Amino acid sequence: TTSGLDLFDPTTGKFRHYVYSPSEQEGISGSNITALYEDSRGRFWVGTAAGGLNLFDPSNNRFTAYQNDPNNADSLSNNHVTTIIEDSRGTLWVGTWDGLNKFQPESGSFVRFTRAESDEQSIAANMVNDLHVDSTGNLWVATTMGLDRLSVAGKRFIHYHNDPTFSKSLSNDYVLSIYEDRGGVLWFGTYGGGVNKYDRQRDNFAYYRSDPKSPNSLSENFIFSIYEDSEGYVWIGTFSEGLNRFTRSTNQVVRYQHNPDKPNSLSSNEVLSISEDQDGMLWLGTGSGLDRFDRKS
Repeated sequence: TTSGLDLFDPTTGKFRHYVYSPSEQEGISGSNITALYEDSRGRFWVGTAAGGLNLFDPSNNRFTAYQNDPNNADSLSNNHVTTIIEDSRGTLWVGTWDGLNKFQPESGSFVRFTRAESDEQSIAANMVNDLHVDSTGNLWVATTMGLDRLSVAGKRFIHYHNDPTFSKSLSNDYVLSIYEDRGGVLWFGTYGGGVNKYDRQRDNFAYYRSDPKSPNSLSENFIFSIYEDSEGYVWIGTFSEGLNRFTRSTNQVVRYQHNPDKPNSLSSNEVLSISEDQDGMLWLGTGSGLDRFDRKS
């Protein structure tokens, strides 16, 4: 949230709040939370909009901050953290507004990956929107100027861009979200180009976009979130036109949107995040709070 980090205790039903305070040396370094990730050791990495990256260890209830130092090229490249992911080797990758960072825990330093116009195999853009390590070990990087793929052991990026002359290229270079379903299929949400589904064998994309003439198409082409549920449906959250349930066998969409006359409809058409619990309930983070969706009713 923009008001700090909350830790929920299900036994008491209460929250513990962590808010930035200049006087607290081992407290969180910023109150505008932009990314949250639990690593393989059970520690939490917390990204902020201006305070850099925080490591929270539940065992001692302390935060360790990692921030940009203009005089240190081994520090975090930028203090606005957008996304955090851990690869199969236990290496932490951090996306920011100004570059991709690979964390080196032994020294507490970072290796930066930034755009170099003289190097075509450098990262496509310094603005990183999302990261994902896929089931084959590749790191995918969603940027504002295309999609990148990097082998975890490598240093050179393979780029995917929109090509108007090729119908199976990436539909839009502004890539916002990455999701891999249980079958290993990768889905990419874009800002204006709808959803792209990646074909690994052919190394190209099929895409799904809004069609004003078809109510069974996506409700909008600006995609915030993608999620596959236990029944195999792919749920797609948009910027301003609600939630979409996509059926792959028919390529058909069912739309769910806010209706001011129905208090139990979607609370906001801005759907930021989607998850499913063990009872099959969908949980939706929206522009107007948290929604629990009971599909039976």
